[in-house]
Amino acid sequence: MDTGLKGKLVIITGGARGLGYASATKFALEGAEIVLADINEEMVKESAAKLHEETGAVCHAYRLDVSRVDEIKAFFAKIKADFGRVDILINNAGIFFFDDVVEVNTSRLETMTGLHMATPTLLCHLFGRAMKRRGHGHILNMASMAATFAVPGIAVYAASKSYLKIFSKALYNELYDYGVTVTAVCPGAVATDLYGLPPR
Repeated sequence: MDTGLKGKLVIITGGARGLGYASATKFALEGAEIVLADINEEMVKESAAKLHEETGAVCHAYRLDVSRVDEIKAFFAKIKADFGRVDILINNAGIFFFDDVVEVNTSRLETMTGLHMATPTLLCHLFGRAMKRRGHGHILNMASMAATFAVPGIAVYAASKSYLKIFSKALYNELYDYGVTVTAVCPGAVATDLYGLPPR
């Protein structure tokens, strides 16, 4: 069955492992061309090679620290120069920890709020604007079931994912008439190394 994904370019942040890699595998098996972006250069290269071996898809590896605005802007420019367009953007990169807000290390708070709010907002701004001009595109933001709860111990995680869910819904309405769709995915807990556990 033709899914319409053959030859489409899919970018996945945090794509070297976990849900990002699982998403990449699904799209690759449907015939898409894959761009994996991750902070660990060696790991993302290994994952792209593994994905190509497993699926036969064309796979590219980019080292990207999505917590840095300058790197995000440079990444967008690089993708534009290398491919000219993006059909699907998956904002998957994120972190997780259990800790009370007043006890957690300040830098970890800054990293989480940046990764879950500022980073996807900027990526949606840059790639969404390009998609709007083309009149075609899809954006998938990885939120969480926690977005619907106020959970002590993961207060910042839940709140930042709630932001992403609400932001995605509003952006969907802004871009829908221009041929661009936006989706927020809200999965429950999955046994990946996000929680310090090996994938099953």
